[in-house]
Amino acid sequence: MSGEEANRCGRVRSAVAGGNVYVGEYRLPVGYALSAHTHAHRGFAIGLTGAYIARIGRREHHLGAGDVLLFPDGASHRERAGDGGGHCLLVQIDTDRFDDRGCESAFDRDDVFAVPALRRLGGLILQELAVDDAATPVALDALVADAIGELAAARGFVASPVNPAWVRQLRERLDAEFLSPPQLSSLAADVGRSKEHLARTFRRSFGVTIGEYVRYRRLDHAARQLMTTDAPLAGVASDVGFADQSHFTRWFRRRYRTTPQQFRQRRRSSLSEKMRES
Repeated sequence: MSGEEANRCGRVRSAVAGGNVYVGEYRLPVGYALSAHTHAHRGFAIGLTGAYIARIGRREHHLGAGDVLLFPDGASHRERAGDGGGHCLLVQIDTDRFDDRGCESAFDRDDVFAVPALRRLGGLILQELAVDDAATPVALDALVADAIGELAAARGFVASPVNPAWVRQLRERLDAEFLSPPQLSSLAADVGRSKEHLARTFRRSFGVTIGEYVRYRRLDHAARQLMTTDAPLAGVASDVGFADQSHFTRWFRRRYRTTPQQFRQRRRSSLSEKMRES
């Protein structure tokens, strides 16, 4: 999509993941319509609110909230917003991105369907687009890989993953390198799996995405610093790779159900009481 087209349909924010995936968030105003055009790369769109309508060849697809539209590369299509406008995510994938033929085959034909896991993954992709810290590149790349794997599985091109030994090996590497997380391609090569299979299997094995896991390990490291040092909160946030203190506080509250300052005060108060009792 050209810059002019992107502005016309209300691009909110965008990013490039892994060097070969474009991810964009779009708000389509009421009355929005775009004449026939093509995308150089195959990909998918996730409906968030409202409706997005695309005519690809002779087929017209209506993308509502929670629906997923697959489109092949080079497919000429027209698009418009529904009566109340629309809000969607657009992901375009370079052919070089695929290292699993089953996943690549899922995008050979346009289609619309519902994939429950994509609702949560779409929300997490939106979160990553809204922040910019040291974990964002690997987190966004892993989310897109995970989404591709789910789409391929929904179309019957790949099998559902199990919990193999290599996924524990992957977690051990993340435990050792969470402050400087490796690229998703490096993780995949390390365990001899495709990025799509790796990301999807990790999430299904541990209940969190790779990006969430890296951030939670950073937060655990920050919690230890809060308990054992007098470092200012901004310094702790910076040490564990968060863009700013407010971003750090939001994630810390999600992990520990309290703010960093309250966490430090309560832990130190509890330690003082134990010392007095002894």
